[in-house]
Amino acid sequence: MTATAEPDLQALRARQLELVVRGDRNAALLEAGRALEAGLSLADFVFEVLAPVQSQIGLLWQDGRITTEQEHIATNIAEILLTLAASRHTPANTGANLVLCLADRDHHNLPARMIAELLRLDGHRVTFLGAPRPGPSLTTMLEKLRPDAVVLSCSLAMNLPGLRALADTAHESGIPVLGGGRGFDGEPARARRLGIDAHAAQLDEVEDALERMSGVAPAAASAPSDRAQQHDELAAARGPLVEELMERIRWRAEPLLPRPLRDPRILRDYTTNLMRFLEAAVLCDDRILADYTAWLGARLATLRASPALLPTILDITQERLALDTPIAARTVARTRTSG
Repeated sequence: MTATAEPDLQALRARQLELVVRGDRNAALLEAGRALEAGLSLADFVFEVLAPVQSQIGLLWQDGRITTEQEHIATNIAEILLTLAASRHTPANTGANLVLCLADRDHHNLPARMIAELLRLDGHRVTFLGAPRPGPSLTTMLEKLRPDAVVLSCSLAMNLPGLRALADTAHESGIPVLGGGRGFDGEPARARRLGIDAHAAQLDEVEDALERMSGVAPAAASAPSDRAQQHDELAAARGPLVEELMERIRWRAEPLLPRPLRDPRILRDYTTNLMRFLEAAVLCDDRILADYTAWLGARLATLRASPALLPTILDITQERLALDTPIAARTVARTRTSG
C-alpha cells in the first residue's frame, strides 16, 4: 500500500472553513475523510481543525460577515465531521465510567461532544445526556448508569447557573461532579460557587481531577450566600424586569438604537441576554458581565450603533436594579467603570 502524505493542518483548516461557510457538506466530508485516511488523529482533527474552524465561524458571525443561518449550517456540518472522525476509532472502555451533561440552554453542544469523543479515545466510558432536567428522572438515570463521576460542561458563561441543580442532583445520589468548558474560563472559583467538586480547564487535567475525587465524599450542600439568593431573585423576576428595562431603554436611548434593535423582538433578545449574563456574574464573578459587555460593544459596533448606547443601557440597568437588588447594581456599576 502506498504511503499517504501527512495532511497539512493549516491548509486543511483554511479549506474546511471555506467549505463550511459555503455550506458545502459533501466537499467538507470528502476533504476530512482524505485527511483521516492519511493518518490524521482524532485529537489533532479536533484541536487543530474542528475547534479552530468553529472559533473562526463565531468571529465571522460576530463581525456580521456571515448570517445566523450560515453559522447554524456550519455547526451542523462540524457535528457530522466529528461523527465521521470518531467512527474511525474503537474505544477501549478501560477508564472511568462518566456521565456528561450540558447546562440548561447551552445549545452549543459541539464542544462537549468533542470532549466526549476525546474522553472515549482515552479509554473512558462516556454517556452523553445532553441538557437533562435536574430531578427525579435524572436521579433514576444516574442510579441506572452508576457513573464514577458526572461531568458538567458549559460553553457560555450565562448558562453556568443551570449547573447548580444538576450538581445537587448528582450529589443526592452520592456522585462527585467535575466541571469544565469555556463558560468557566479556567476559573476553579466558578465551579466552587456552583457546588461542583473539581474543575478541569484542559482535557489533560481530567484524569488528575478524577483521581482527586476518587473515594472523596461529594461536597455537602451549603446555605445559600447573599449572592446566590440575589441571583435567584433576579432569575425569578427576569421576564417582567426585561420588559421594564426595554421600556426605559426606548424612552431614554431610542435615538441611539440602530435599526435592528428598534424591533421589539430583537431588543428583547439583547436585553434578556444582558440580564442572564448579569445573573451569572452575581452568582459566580463580576468578570462574566465585563467579558460579555466587551463582546456586546463589539457586536453593537457591527450594527453601527452609537458608542454611547452600551454605557447608557448599563446606566439604565444599574439605576433600576439599585431599587431592590443592590449586589446586582454594584456589579453593573463596576462593569460600567471598568469599561
